[in-house]
Amino acid sequence: MLKKINNKYCIQRVLMLVVSTMGVAYAIYLGISIHNTSKENLFTRANTISQFITTKDVALLRASEEDLSNPVYVNLKNKFIAIRSVNPDVRFIYLNGMKNGKVFFYVDSENIDSPDYSPPGQPYDEASALMKKLFQKKGNVFEIAGDRWGLWASALVPIVDKESGKTVALLGIDVSAKKYITDILVYCLSALLFASLVLLLLIGQKRAINHIHMAEESLKANNLEIANLTKIIDEKERKNKKDKGEDFKNSAH
Repeated sequence: MLKKINNKYCIQRVLMLVVSTMGVAYAIYLGISIHNTSKENLFTRANTISQFITTKDVALLRASEEDLSNPVYVNLKNKFIAIRSVNPDVRFIYLNGMKNGKVFFYVDSENIDSPDYSPPGQPYDEASALMKKLFQKKGNVFEIAGDRWGLWASALVPIVDKESGKTVALLGIDVSAKKYITDILVYCLSALLFASLVLLLLIGQKRAINHIHMAEESLKANNLEIANLTKIIDEKERKNKKDKGEDFKNSAH
């Protein structure tokens, strides 16, 4: 019985190690999967928006106050505002340009009376090196970065001139980085919580096995003590019988 308990105890320790390892591994896998899915979702929306922005549109923008009455600017502005209104998780949609190594805004999704409004031509001094590099090479970019408006998870898509192959502008979408990261952590923590519940069950089972082990040891000790007492009693009975037999012989003589 004791040998079986020890075997079960070893199995419990192995199971606890396996559950812990798998729980952490699955949480990491889930976090990466949710991140990739969320990132692709942002890229899909950014690419969809970029489809109705042509290089001719960009060429007609002046990145100055003149654009406020520019039909191209007004059209893009209205579309950005409309798209953001049906995408509640999106905080900003914007079109950036770069001149002499300086990034600026062509148009954004904010109303003119918004405190977060960026007028055409406003410098974007917080532009990351990754964003600037995207003007030199093709490809979508995802980044988490901060600026004067907050911390954002951003999807950046280049607007490329098909004839020259040059990137003439960047279409960007920003969502709250705090919410983006929190959503990933919630899924990760759910996996860790499940693993923790399984561990608690295993720990409870382990304690039950320990109690059985202690009870077995106690029972073994009690049996040994009873056996010793029985032996002592038997020896006393034999001695008493022997003494009575000798007394009987003496009285007979």
